[in-house]
Amino acid sequence: MHKIQLGSIIEIELADSQFAYGCKFDSIIVGIYKIISSNKLQISDIILNQISVYIAIDNSYLKKRPFKIIGKINLLNDEIYPPDLAWYAEWLPEDSLKRSTIRNKKGKTEYTNKEYYISLVKKGLVMNVFNRPEYLSLWLIDNLNNWPNYEIPLE
Repeated sequence: MHKIQLGSIIEIELADSQFAYGCKFDSIIVGIYKIISSNKLQISDIILNQISVYIAIDNSYLKKRPFKIIGKINLLNDEIYPPDLAWYAEWLPEDSLKRSTIRNKKGKTEYTNKEYYISLVKKGLVMNVFNRPEYLSLWLIDNLNNWPNYEIPLE
C-alpha cells in the first residue's frame, strides 16, 4: 500500500447520498471543506470553499479507502500544516477546558492558556476524531453547515 500524499482531495459519500470533500494535511489531519453537495464536484469547485472542520485520520485508515481520492493540489510551505487545533471532546467539555491542550501547527501537543484555547474552540478549530467512516458521515450531515454549534462550558 502507498502513503496518502499531502494535498490529496478526498470525496466522502455521506449516508444521505450527498458528498463532502476534504484535503489531506501533514501526517494525520484532513481538513473538511464547508460544502455538502448532491452532485460530485470538480477539484476546482471544491477548493473555492473554506475548510471548516479538521479531523484526525491516520494513513492506515485512509489506505482502507473508505473515501475516494479524486485528485491532488499542491500545498506549499506552511500550507501543509493545519492551524493550531484544540483537543476538545464534546462529551467532556469541562475536562477539555481544564486541560486547555492544543495540537500546534507543527503537530505537537502543548498546553496553552484558557483564553487562547477558548478562542480556538469558538472558531471551531478543534481536533475531531472518528474511528469509523460512518460516524464521520453522520456527523458531517448533522453539523457541517452550522459548525461550530455548541456552547463552551463556563468555569
